[in-house]
Amino acid sequence: MKNCTNDAENTLPTHHEKILVAKVRESTINNFEQEFLALFQLASNAENNMSLVAKMKELVPEFVSNNSVYEQLDGNNATVVSIKKVG
Repeated sequence: MKNCTNDAENTLPTHHEKILVAKVRESTINNFEQEFLALFQLASNAENNMSLVAKMKELVPEFVSNNSVYEQLDGNNATVVSIKKVG
């Protein structure tokens, strides 16, 4: 797996090498509500899976489909994100 970083959500270094500060995308609750309503609308139409997955990828741009028909939605810049369990 290849690691990647998302330009919209990165960590910033601090004075200590093991302490990072998260820089996250800013959103409002109204924005989330609108996005999830659109997602639910797409989910109610079971025949339109491609649009549903496209919307999900819009909401979570770090998500990359592997070995599925939805890979075509990933685009040329898609990379697999490796997630490590902490604790």
